[in-house]
Order: sequence, then structure tokens, then C-alpha cells
Amino acid sequence: MKVLGILENPEFPLKWANTEYLRENTSLRKEIYLNDSEDVQNDLIYLFYNLFGNCKDQLLVYHKLWWEACLSVWNISMDTYDFDVDSKPEDCRNYLNMLSESGIPEDYSGCCKCNAWDTFLPIILRCIISGEAPYSPLFVNAKDEFFFYFHHTGSIGIYFRDRENKRVQRILETAFELYNVVD
Repeated sequence: MKVLGILENPEFPLKWANTEYLRENTSLRKEIYLNDSEDVQNDLIYLFYNLFGNCKDQLLVYHKLWWEACLSVWNISMDTYDFDVDSKPEDCRNYLNMLSESGIPEDYSGCCKCNAWDTFLPIILRCIISGEAPYSPLFVNAKDEFFFYFHHTGSIGIYFRDRENKRVQRILETAFELYNVVD
């Protein structure tokens, strides 16, 4: 099974979102932090399922340039990219292998459908937590008009436009019960 699948229309579906500079979004935003965690990766996976498990099938995963997500593919002195899997650290190898096995082209930009969250989350979170991937992909629910990202410190940032959004209200209610929520 391919972990990720390319979409016919890969564009980020929320026209109101600024995906280039998240801090410049005019939408509402909350940061949701893990409570004292000894295993950030697994605790972020639990956070994902606690908050988004019942809508995970509606989520798309967006990255501006999928193959350039890991720092190990970039030769900073020559400003070139090398996607040779064998020469990369383990976290990057796992990530690049996942992309290759999913048939994601090296120049692909945009949204993907996740077909295997239990495979995808550990791979991408390992890259984010280790610093191999300095930026998280964006996870977007077009129907309920919100998106979120993971942060290496053990948090997620969630952006939404409408306080009255029932799905977001339920997510935030759970977050306030289980985690530390900050504006």
C-alpha cells in the first residue's frame, strides 16, 4: 500500500490561508502543547488521534516541496539537492523511501492523501522532532476549514476562521481537557 497518494488537484484548498508565512494568517490560531512528555513522538501521535482521529479520513497533507523537506538532501555550499537515499541519515532515508514507494515525483508540490496514518506519522514526526525536517507539512481539513502543523517542541498549531465551527469547537474542547492550550 502506498502511504501517500497524489491528488488530481494538489492545490492547498483553503484560499484564506497563508501557507508561506503562517504567522501572517489573519485567522484564529491556538497552540496545543503536550503536558510533560517523556516520549514526544508517541505522545504527538496520541494527540493526533485524540484530536483528529474521527476526521482523519478528511485530512489532506500539504507540503510545498515534498522531497526537499529534509535538511540532509540539501548541499548548502553548492545550493543543490541530492535525493540519493543511501547517503542520508536514517530519519531522512525512511522519509525518502516512503515518498519513493508512494510514487511521489521529486518535483511534487501540493496536497497528498494519507492512506496509512500509522506509517506516515512516525516517519514524519521523527524527522520533525530530530530537526531533520525543520518544518512540518500542513494537515488540512477543507470541509471543516481548518489546518494544523506539528512543532518539534511537542505542540501543534491549529488555524481556523470561525469560532462557531462545530468540528473545531469539539477539537478544542478535547484539547482543553487533555492538553495545554495557548492563544
